[in-house]
Amino acid sequence: MKRIIISLFLAALVTSCSEYSFRSVDEFVFDENALHDEEYVKIIYSSGAPDDGINIDYYVHMIGVSQETNDTVNIFTPSTYMVDAGKLFYYFISENTDSGKLFKNLQKVIDGAQLSDLSDDKLEKVVSNKNGQDWEINNYPTSCGTLATDIKKAEDGPPPTLDELNEYID
Repeated sequence: MKRIIISLFLAALVTSCSEYSFRSVDEFVFDENALHDEEYVKIIYSSGAPDDGINIDYYVHMIGVSQETNDTVNIFTPSTYMVDAGKLFYYFISENTDSGKLFKNLQKVIDGAQLSDLSDDKLEKVVSNKNGQDWEINNYPTSCGTLATDIKKAEDGPPPTLDELNEYID
């Protein structure tokens, strides 16, 4: 019995020390027109995530600036994979598209599911970084989707040549 109490105490202590917590997506104002598919955004903030798993049960909170309208938008995405704030431009893929649906259900796809079997339900929680809540609590419109890297549109200069792109191909 003593071990159980000590284990529970240690588990509570570890979880309370985490820099992450979760918030309900209902705290945000969703606007499906805030970003359109393939719109370029520059990420200025990312909450990060407590794990890098592909079993997705929450959104990662990012804040981006549209490179078309200069509007600031909350972006809820299922992963931080290959997204680095301020380094590259990304294009937005709505979770309502087939591509967005595939990424959101990546583990099911790996396990052999067909597109028709994938869920398009919205997730109910978003990860919050306790160190970034000044950024996360805002009135920006919110869109849900995936961010894809565009290696052809570098932040510092013209698009790379084909010879330069060969660096990315092995």
